[in-house]
Amino acid sequence: MRGKRIAAARLILALGGGALARRLNRDMVFVVNYHRLRQAGAPESPFDRDVFGPDQERFDQQMAWLQAHTTVIGEAGLIELLARPAVSGGPYSLVTFDDGYADNHALAYPVLKARGIPGLFFIPSGIIDSRRLGWWDVIAYLIQASTRERIILLGQTLALDNDRLSAIRQA
Repeated sequence: MRGKRIAAARLILALGGGALARRLNRDMVFVVNYHRLRQAGAPESPFDRDVFGPDQERFDQQMAWLQAHTTVIGEAGLIELLARPAVSGGPYSLVTFDDGYADNHALAYPVLKARGIPGLFFIPSGIIDSRRLGWWDVIAYLIQASTRERIILLGQTLALDNDRLSAIRQA
């Protein structure tokens, strides 16, 4: 299904849909959120693989698309837009990152800097100061590393035999 959506989006863009979308969405602010970027060629993560976004090259392509089809703003630009009685001149986009992973700095920041794109990084300083993993990563790691076929978490049975990523979503 995902491949069909991507093919449809490419067809729409090839037929001039980007310009139409820009005209129709002049008063929109799109917040594009990333959690983690993947290192090209890196082994699978022992954590939740679904929280990884694109690799650095694909991320650069996505940022190029945002620059071509939106006005990319940062925190100050968002505050300025929110202070206006009406938004126009968009669409606008804001690029954000959650949880302060090292790959945000190592992989995303160089792309943002090279393109002059501001990024908004939400950093959980308590977790970083204590040098511990976030609870979401602990749960994902334990489910991925478990040798059991199922576990019971808060009274709910999670099957681990075939689809551990679904169990992580349920946890």
